[in-house]
Amino acid sequence: MSQPPRLPTGHHDARMAGSAGDPVDNQAAAHRVAQLFFLAHRGLTGDANAYLRDLGLGRAHYRVLYFAARLPGVTVGEMLDILDITAQGVARVLNRLLDEGYLRQETDRGDRRRRRLYVTEAGARLERDVFARQAVIIDAAIAAAGAGAQAGFAAMMMALISADDRVILDRLGTATGGGETQT
Repeated sequence: MSQPPRLPTGHHDARMAGSAGDPVDNQAAAHRVAQLFFLAHRGLTGDANAYLRDLGLGRAHYRVLYFAARLPGVTVGEMLDILDITAQGVARVLNRLLDEGYLRQETDRGDRRRRRLYVTEAGARLERDVFARQAVIIDAAIAAAGAGAQAGFAAMMMALISADDRVILDRLGTATGGGETQT
């Protein structure tokens, strides 16, 4: 028997709590939101992924570069937690980025078992180039939806993020000057 879906910490399912809306309508709305997420992600990442493919890289390489650029000195273990993947899942990606000079790795001074990751100039340039392709799409979406839509979208995204992941978001906000997440 399958288990009910795990809701992020601090969230509740309004359909189970006797919401005023029709459960069928709520389910249809949930499906619509999921569809929008899937297709919006493809729209957001399509040009960037094509650029990465031309370089023989993929989305996983970019994700590592993105977080290493915002969290200089992030340990490999922390990167695994952020990306929610196993060491096996990231090994090939890290090795490629290290071999091609996009990342450098240093042994932690306090704990020689830990490896810290830093983007190189080439890695920073690649990360900026990929993000610029996504930023154009984000900017166009904000313009198309109107300035008022941004706050509602951000509120919905925050409601979808688990308490554990908010810690990561807070760390990223602090590292990039974005401030802490409001809970």
